[in-house]
Amino acid sequence: MKKVLALVLAVIMVCTMAMAVTVTGVTTATENSSTTVDNHFIPVTPGKAIVFERDELQLDDAKCIKTDGKFDPTKNKVDVAFDKGSDLIASQGWVKTTEGYKYVITTKANDTAVLDDTADIIISKITVTKYGVDGSTVYAFSQKASDGTLEYLVVPAAGLDLVDKMFKANGEIADGNGYRALDKTKDLTTVFGGVFNYGRALDETVSIDNINTADLKADIIYKIGKGAKPTTTEKTYVENTNTTPKATVSYTVKVGQSLYFHKIETVTDYTAKLSKAVKEDIWAKGATVTMVVGSGDVYTPNAMATIAVDGQKAGAALYMVNADGSLTNLNAKFDDNGVLKATANVTSIILLSDKALVAANTSTETGTTTNPGTGANDVVGVAAALAVVALVSGAAISLKK
Repeated sequence: MKKVLALVLAVIMVCTMAMAVTVTGVTTATENSSTTVDNHFIPVTPGKAIVFERDELQLDDAKCIKTDGKFDPTKNKVDVAFDKGSDLIASQGWVKTTEGYKYVITTKANDTAVLDDTADIIISKITVTKYGVDGSTVYAFSQKASDGTLEYLVVPAAGLDLVDKMFKANGEIADGNGYRALDKTKDLTTVFGGVFNYGRALDETVSIDNINTADLKADIIYKIGKGAKPTTTEKTYVENTNTTPKATVSYTVKVGQSLYFHKIETVTDYTAKLSKAVKEDIWAKGATVTMVVGSGDVYTPNAMATIAVDGQKAGAALYMVNADGSLTNLNAKFDDNGVLKATANVTSIILLSDKALVAANTSTETGTTTNPGTGANDVVGVAAALAVVALVSGAAISLKK
């Protein structure tokens, strides 16, 4: 399976590796194992965000409107118009991150959408209006052709920085670019700006007998096929083992099931992820807290998993860390053998505490759910997610080398 994936990935990388992105959690060229994806449409993972930097909108410190010497989002208005896919947008607006304000367009979560040859989300224009300044700046991603049909901005796949920060600072489009109908370009040197393929890449090469976490990539949908005869139709896998204390994350998959994996990055200091309220609660109660998931790179499926921790005493509890630093109580209970267990869709760091802590909500999951840790679908959630999730390099809106 490794050779098959490597070959497919190599083909895809030829098409898109020169592109880059300010999209949180985009399905990137190196993770795209589908041979059917039209790489002229920018892939975006459901639940993740398309992010515009201020300078791309000509709103850097030298050009924006400020209040008390600071960028004022209320006086720098951005309107995004869609020719298609507005129903796939969960929220949009200015978000204050650790790197400053960014304009964030968050897509809706979807566990089943697959990347295909469809332009699912199309930005037709972006209008920037500054308070107290007459006239607005319009960036047109589409225009009407002489026959009345719509054509869309085409940019080189080699990548200009969002066509030199939005169409050469709102001047002429770079030589060799222009507007074309979506079906009028199939060469591998161009890509449509503002046109997105919404979904996850599909991989159907995995059988239930050869699931190997070393081969798996984040946010690709894997359809589980039958193995060699005689074959099993169901199999349990251990995804993560923590040694101190001993903790395991296991899940069961079935033939015919489709699932994708979240990548939980290695965390060296989990306390940096916690909100002030949670930290104060831990201190006030004198709780001993240990990270049982997050001590190493872990791929966890969008399927219910069992977390089991050995050697715990009464009062112990398990919590998943949300993007805003709050906690989700996983309602862990001791089984008949005295092992602390919880069932959850593991999407983030999991902490073990010897005392009950204040949690923002309580896990009542009964099946696949939206990522509570990083798949924020509102502006507040995106702000927190951007603070802890690196902007991923791949094929998307910024077109940065």
